[in-house]
Amino acid sequence: MVGGSSYNGSISVRDASNVIKVTLDRNGITAVGGKIGGWVIASNQISKNSVILGSDGTISNGTKWKLGNDGSGYVANGNVSWTAAGAVTITGTVNATAGIIGGFTISGNKLTNKASDSALIFDSLSGASYLSINENTSTLLAMRADSSRTAIGIQT
Repeated sequence: MVGGSSYNGSISVRDASNVIKVTLDRNGITAVGGKIGGWVIASNQISKNSVILGSDGTISNGTKWKLGNDGSGYVANGNVSWTAAGAVTITGTVNATAGIIGGFTISGNKLTNKASDSALIFDSLSGASYLSINENTSTLLAMRADSSRTAIGIQT
Protein backbone atom coordinates (compact mmCIF):
# COMPACT_ATOMS: atom_id res chain seq x y z
CA MET A 1 0.00 0.00 0.00
CA VAL A 2 1.57 3.32 -0.97
CA GLY A 3 0.31 6.55 0.52
CA GLY A 4 -1.74 5.07 3.37
CA SER A 5 -5.19 6.26 4.22
CA SER A 6 -4.08 9.87 4.74
CA TYR A 7 -1.59 9.92 1.82
CA ASN A 8 1.20 11.09 4.07
CA GLY A 9 3.95 9.48 2.02
CA SER A 10 4.05 6.12 3.79
CA ILE A 11 4.76 2.66 2.41
CA SER A 12 3.42 -0.41 4.21
CA VAL A 13 4.13 -4.09 3.62
CA ARG A 14 1.53 -6.64 4.68
CA ASP A 15 1.69 -10.39 5.08
CA ALA A 16 -0.66 -12.91 3.46
CA SER A 17 -3.24 -12.23 6.20
CA ASN A 18 -3.17 -8.51 5.37
CA VAL A 19 -1.38 -7.68 8.69
CA ILE A 20 1.09 -4.78 8.40
CA LYS A 21 4.64 -6.01 9.04
CA VAL A 22 6.70 -2.97 7.98
CA THR A 23 5.88 0.71 7.52
CA LEU A 24 8.16 3.39 6.12
CA ASP A 25 6.97 6.94 6.62
CA ARG A 26 8.27 10.39 7.55
CA ASN A 27 9.02 9.18 11.09
CA GLY A 28 11.20 6.24 9.99
CA ILE A 29 10.71 2.48 9.77
CA THR A 30 8.39 0.44 11.97
CA ALA A 31 8.79 -3.32 11.67
CA VAL A 32 6.95 -6.04 13.58
CA GLY A 33 8.09 -8.99 11.50
CA GLY A 34 10.86 -10.18 9.22
CA LYS A 35 14.64 -10.21 9.61
CA ILE A 36 17.49 -7.72 9.64
CA GLY A 37 21.11 -8.88 9.59
CA GLY A 38 19.97 -12.39 10.50
CA TRP A 39 18.03 -11.15 13.53
CA VAL A 40 14.36 -12.10 13.67
CA ILE A 41 12.01 -9.16 14.19
CA ALA A 42 8.85 -9.66 16.25
CA SER A 43 6.37 -7.14 17.64
CA ASN A 44 8.06 -7.11 21.08
CA GLN A 45 11.67 -8.19 20.48
CA ILE A 46 14.47 -8.96 18.06
CA SER A 47 16.35 -12.21 18.47
CA LYS A 48 19.05 -14.41 17.04
CA ASN A 49 19.78 -17.88 18.35
CA SER A 50 19.15 -17.54 22.11
CA VAL A 51 19.96 -13.81 22.42
CA ILE A 52 16.87 -11.62 22.81
CA LEU A 53 16.63 -7.83 22.91
CA GLY A 54 13.20 -7.05 24.33
CA SER A 55 11.20 -3.95 23.54
CA ASP A 56 11.46 -3.01 27.25
CA GLY A 57 15.28 -2.77 26.94
CA THR A 58 16.09 -6.11 28.55
CA ILE A 59 18.73 -8.23 26.79
CA SER A 60 19.26 -11.90 27.60
CA ASN A 61 20.78 -15.15 26.44
CA GLY A 62 18.40 -17.80 27.73
CA THR A 63 19.41 -18.81 31.26
CA LYS A 64 23.09 -17.92 30.68
CA TRP A 65 22.88 -14.14 31.28
CA LYS A 66 20.43 -11.27 31.46
CA LEU A 67 20.69 -7.50 31.79
CA GLY A 68 17.36 -6.12 32.94
CA ASN A 69 16.19 -2.68 31.94
CA ASP A 70 15.84 -1.83 35.65
CA GLY A 71 19.53 -2.55 36.41
CA SER A 72 19.03 -6.08 37.70
CA GLY A 73 20.55 -9.10 36.02
CA TYR A 74 22.59 -12.26 36.17
CA VAL A 75 25.54 -14.00 34.52
CA ALA A 76 27.16 -17.45 34.73
CA ASN A 77 23.86 -19.31 34.29
CA GLY A 78 22.34 -17.32 37.15
CA ASN A 79 25.12 -18.13 39.64
CA VAL A 80 25.98 -14.44 39.94
CA SER A 81 22.93 -12.22 40.18
CA TRP A 82 22.06 -8.74 41.37
CA THR A 83 19.00 -6.64 42.06
CA ALA A 84 18.39 -3.11 40.86
CA ALA A 85 19.12 -1.99 44.43
CA GLY A 86 22.60 -3.59 44.27
CA ALA A 87 22.14 -6.74 46.35
CA VAL A 88 24.49 -9.34 44.83
CA THR A 89 24.17 -13.11 45.23
CA ILE A 90 27.01 -15.45 44.25
CA THR A 91 26.59 -19.22 44.19
CA GLY A 92 29.95 -20.96 43.96
CA THR A 93 33.51 -20.12 44.91
CA VAL A 94 34.69 -16.55 45.46
CA ASN A 95 38.43 -15.90 45.22
CA ALA A 96 39.48 -12.43 46.35
CA THR A 97 42.95 -11.10 47.20
CA ALA A 98 41.87 -7.50 47.68
CA GLY A 99 38.76 -5.53 48.61
CA ILE A 100 36.56 -4.84 51.61
CA ILE A 101 33.88 -7.00 53.23
CA GLY A 102 31.81 -5.32 55.93
CA GLY A 103 34.68 -3.07 57.00
CA PHE A 104 37.24 -5.90 56.94
CA THR A 105 40.03 -5.33 54.41
CA ILE A 106 41.14 -8.29 52.31
CA SER A 107 44.90 -8.22 51.94
CA GLY A 108 46.46 -11.38 50.53
CA ASN A 109 45.56 -14.10 53.03
CA LYS A 110 44.39 -11.73 55.79
CA LEU A 111 41.17 -10.00 56.84
CA THR A 112 41.89 -6.94 58.96
CA ASN A 113 39.76 -4.31 60.68
CA LYS A 114 41.33 -1.75 63.00
CA ALA A 115 38.06 -0.07 63.97
CA SER A 116 37.42 -0.01 67.73
CA ASP A 117 33.96 -1.52 67.24
CA SER A 118 34.94 -4.34 64.86
CA ALA A 119 33.81 -7.85 65.70
CA LEU A 120 33.21 -11.32 64.35
CA ILE A 121 30.02 -12.63 65.93
CA PHE A 122 28.80 -16.21 65.80
CA ASP A 123 25.37 -16.17 67.36
CA SER A 124 23.13 -19.10 68.32
CA LEU A 125 25.60 -21.89 67.56
CA SER A 126 23.66 -25.07 68.17
CA GLY A 127 23.67 -28.70 67.18
CA ALA A 128 26.95 -29.79 65.59
CA SER A 129 28.01 -26.22 64.81
CA TYR A 130 31.40 -25.09 66.01
CA LEU A 131 34.07 -22.44 65.61
CA SER A 132 37.60 -23.62 65.02
CA ILE A 133 40.85 -21.67 64.92
CA ASN A 134 44.01 -23.77 64.41
CA GLU A 135 42.17 -26.75 65.86
CA ASN A 136 44.62 -29.35 64.56
CA THR A 137 47.98 -27.58 64.27
CA SER A 138 49.99 -27.22 67.50
CA THR A 139 47.14 -25.20 68.89
CA LEU A 140 47.65 -21.46 69.15
CA LEU A 141 43.98 -21.04 70.07
CA ALA A 142 41.37 -23.80 69.99
CA MET A 143 37.66 -23.22 70.46
CA ARG A 144 34.68 -25.55 70.07
CA ALA A 145 31.02 -25.17 70.74
CA ASP A 146 29.10 -28.14 69.40
CA SER A 147 26.39 -30.51 70.58
CA SER A 148 28.56 -31.72 73.45
CA ARG A 149 29.37 -28.09 74.33
CA THR A 150 33.12 -28.59 74.73
CA ALA A 151 34.77 -25.72 76.63
CA ILE A 152 37.24 -23.27 75.18
CA GLY A 153 40.90 -24.28 75.18
CA ILE A 154 43.73 -21.76 75.14
CA GLN A 155 47.34 -22.91 74.89
CA THR A 156 50.73 -21.30 74.36
